[in-house]
Amino acid sequence: MNEVIQGSEEEKLDPRVLAKIKSELKQRGLKPIDLARGLKYSGAWSSHLMAGDRGLTVNQLIRIAEFLNIHPSALLPDIGVKPDMDVQECIRMIVREEIKKTIESK
Repeated sequence: MNEVIQGSEEEKLDPRVLAKIKSELKQRGLKPIDLARGLKYSGAWSSHLMAGDRGLTVNQLIRIAEFLNIHPSALLPDIGVKPDMDVQECIRMIVREEIKKTIESK
């Protein structure tokens, strides 16, 4: 039984990612509508995105990064994961960050 839950928190854009997208646009003198047009999306898409109401797929995140001419990871939150970290430690760090985010949102 696989249910899709409408309006769940997972569908919203992480505010840290949104802040990075907004910052990158501002640094380039671009507006959200410029991003939408560059990606061939509607103005409504950019409005929902900038309000944080719309989540992004991995492909959309990559397309945004390409439009901004940056690496996709530059749009992701920095949670302190380092390239030489053990996989288990990375997982623990990510879980701690998600727990912290959940607690702060309540």
